[in-house]
Amino acid sequence: MRIRMPIKEIPEEMWSRSIWKMMKGYVSHLLSPFELDPGQVPPMPKAFTSVFRRDKQYLFAIPKKRELFFSHATRNKIVDY
Repeated sequence: MRIRMPIKEIPEEMWSRSIWKMMKGYVSHLLSPFELDPGQVPPMPKAFTSVFRRDKQYLFAIPKKRELFFSHATRNKIVDY
């Protein structure tokens, strides 16, 4: 059973490098005329997902209340599987 669940977000300071910052600055400057107005079109939140595996639990964004991680529909799929 392949259930896709949200994974944790890596803090930006962990993966940013000087070359990446320089390229990001140039690209954002070039694409600035094409950016959407946030008042007209609200920004979409980033939601990265991956297939859930019990041995890789540390990678997933599991809430403090563990029973909220899987929705009721997902739990029913797991039980019926």
